[in-house]
Amino acid sequence: MLMTQLIKKNEQIKLDLFTRIVNSPMIEGETLQTQLSLAKNRLYHFVLQLNRDLAIYQIPITIHYKENKYIAEKNEGSHHPSLLIYELIQHYLNASAMFQLTYLFLHEEQIPITDIAQKLLFSQSHTYYVIRQVNPFLKQFSLELTVANKTVFLKGRASDIFIFRFLVFSFLFFYRSPYPTIELERQKSIENEKTLPYAKEMTYSELHSLNSFFYVLEHTPTDLDRLTTEIQSSSVFPLTTIFEAKENELDHAFLLFFLRIFIPRLCTFDEMIRLGEHLENMIDFDLAMLAKQMLDAVFDTFTLESLPRLYKNYYASLYILTLHLSYIQFFGHDLKNIFYSQALTTKSIQTHAALYEQLVAFYEQFQPAVPWSKKEESKQVLIDTLYLIVLGEHQQKVMIYIDFGGNIVAELALKRKLMKILNPDTFIFTTDDTIANVIIANYVAPIERPDTAFLLVENFNEAGTWKAIYTQLLQLVKE
Repeated sequence: MLMTQLIKKNEQIKLDLFTRIVNSPMIEGETLQTQLSLAKNRLYHFVLQLNRDLAIYQIPITIHYKENKYIAEKNEGSHHPSLLIYELIQHYLNASAMFQLTYLFLHEEQIPITDIAQKLLFSQSHTYYVIRQVNPFLKQFSLELTVANKTVFLKGRASDIFIFRFLVFSFLFFYRSPYPTIELERQKSIENEKTLPYAKEMTYSELHSLNSFFYVLEHTPTDLDRLTTEIQSSSVFPLTTIFEAKENELDHAFLLFFLRIFIPRLCTFDEMIRLGEHLENMIDFDLAMLAKQMLDAVFDTFTLESLPRLYKNYYASLYILTLHLSYIQFFGHDLKNIFYSQALTTKSIQTHAALYEQLVAFYEQFQPAVPWSKKEESKQVLIDTLYLIVLGEHQQKVMIYIDFGGNIVAELALKRKLMKILNPDTFIFTTDDTIANVIIANYVAPIERPDTAFLLVENFNEAGTWKAIYTQLLQLVKE
């Protein structure tokens, strides 16, 4: 995680130690020694320091050592481990000189070095030292702190500064902060009236992203004209030409591009389909063509043989994949690395580990006609996106109910023929007509449920009957 790079080295070890212990009911001391590359006495020393920190920060958990195992003993009513980890990170960040200096430049782009020394209680020589420490962290965002005429400047593209601030504030504002200054800013982001119309439609995470976006827009130095110029001169500009503003004020190409990446729900599914269809025809837009080649290759390798290539989900997936490729092209790093939780920890990926490994292999072997760079820092976000696309296709289910008025021989014959041509991951036969998506019968019956199709098949051996059945079933998958 990028944010922990601003924490002191010893506290990074304690944070890693805390994370491993609270996420396991009990963990062997030897296992921790191996994972953290620490001698037994050194490990025990860090545990003592960690328990002291937890007591000082009033985090309701204590680490005990029993029978060669480390056990996290939680107080009654304590929070989920992820919240405790998040809070400890914030305490360690607040105690870090590197984070304190970085935090100043989340609201400013240039500060006299004397003001920095006065605000942070640093000597000027120590300020120079901390600047040198912070710059490797900022370099990941293509940013740098430089000193000229006794003033410190945050140097970099306006778009890189904007995304850097958005990601840091998104992390700091996700939950209540133990520090008043950050908590005050978090409340300011939540109370933004512009996000209120979206509150009922969005998940907490999406609304949080929108709050953080407007906070950065309104409470940090933001040159929208410079941002727009940068996006117009980039290779991703063709993508922004197909966007339409959702708000009268948001008519800048950069903001439209940015919003649709981080708040996907601003586009309805139908809008995503329309945008995907538009992108498929933009043959001069390399990133759209790269996304199409990648998606086609994924469909050939992973998806359902019975599905037609051009259907609704395909276009929506094309749009989403083009967005992610454009983000990586423009910003040059993985947007997920700023957060502590990664997609690899989700139950979905744990359940379908073999499929995920196949996607990793696919990513490594994919050789498109359009030139592209397999940046290692971009690997996870793209693999996760492709994984969700593939998983989504395999999770489409069409429930089929067959009723030939008690003619079991005819029902079995039809079922066996269908099983030979339909993918079993998508088409499932059921004996419960109330949950069926399609009912195939040799009699006419009124179907009152709008989400259930009825197919009249008097003789399934007649010419044209199979084509009619197959066409209807594929249409259900499209919808």
